[in-house]
Amino acid sequence: MNILILDESVKNAGALERFLIESNFQASHAQSPRVALEAASVIPVDFIVLDWLSKSFVSEMTIESIRSEQKRHIPAIALVNLRSEIDALLQAAEVVDEYILKPFSGLQLATRIRIRSRTHAQGDTRAGFIEVGMYLLDTRRRRISLRGQEVELTMKEFEVIALLFSNVGKVVSRQMLSVAVWGRQLDADSRTVDTHIYRLRKKLRLTPENGVTFASVYTHGYRLDEANAPNADIEAGQLRAPALPPADAIET
Repeated sequence: MNILILDESVKNAGALERFLIESNFQASHAQSPRVALEAASVIPVDFIVLDWLSKSFVSEMTIESIRSEQKRHIPAIALVNLRSEIDALLQAAEVVDEYILKPFSGLQLATRIRIRSRTHAQGDTRAGFIEVGMYLLDTRRRRISLRGQEVELTMKEFEVIALLFSNVGKVVSRQMLSVAVWGRQLDADSRTVDTHIYRLRKKLRLTPENGVTFASVYTHGYRLDEANAPNADIEAGQLRAPALPPADAIET
């Protein structure tokens, strides 16, 4: 996968480029819109990482130009410095697929890139949507509906379910969830992940009647399947439903 980093800072982009290469991506850096467009005319770009403070890329509509050059939608993540910038970013929802708030871990970014790429490649033909069973997830607006009715989720709950929906039929480990959603590995005795899973099961009614099966895989993590999928039935004893965690301190 070829990742193009749009960042006016050579120092910041250099560190990010090295990490992505070490994470088995192909990565290159463009310091200006001109360099970015020159690169896009020569090499295929599979993913864009934009530093939102690099305003020249935003004002000159560089992402749109790269997509136009390559005649396809290319997923893009924006790195945002302050929460106050998010409102402006949401207005650019058609340009940027999602954002990550700084500071962030390199592993968090790599995980989001893989998830976003998988969603883009395997998801609904409508960009930004994932459809599983009776559920429709809108990754751009961060909304989910069940049988056409929107279900209200917190930001963290949405990120958890988006990760599960992007990995239907696969076990998603607690470590992967904690790093992707909270940006770090949570303490071993933390009940944060379990609590969010419990709330999601209750709010979304993740049952075969709604086209999915959901269970925890003992000592491994969680697995979401389409109810009519060939491998949805797992031998009894391998799966157990998450128990209600105690009402202690939860990281939200």
